[in-house]
Amino acid sequence: MAGAAGAGGRIASGRDIACARTTAFDIDGTPCFGGRVIDDRVPAAVGAGERAGHQLAFASPRPVHDLLPVLGRPYPSALLIGANGGLVSVGGR
Repeated sequence: MAGAAGAGGRIASGRDIACARTTAFDIDGTPCFGGRVIDDRVPAAVGAGERAGHQLAFASPRPVHDLLPVLGRPYPSALLIGANGGLVSVGGR
């Protein structure tokens, strides 16, 4: 992973990312285009982060129930943020 924008606009290093406790993903237009299911390599990498103890969060402008099929597999402990922050699902609720 090359890095991601961190606080203050700086680029986070791999070490910063490895120490993160929560990893958030903006789904639409980043790993997913046109409502298609995310490429199989992405959930595999995300699953590795989950197994390493990262709390996952997925955000989308779509409603949460429309976000689930695009993820390609369930993430029962993930925080799902839909409708541009208007809907939140924690632990499947």
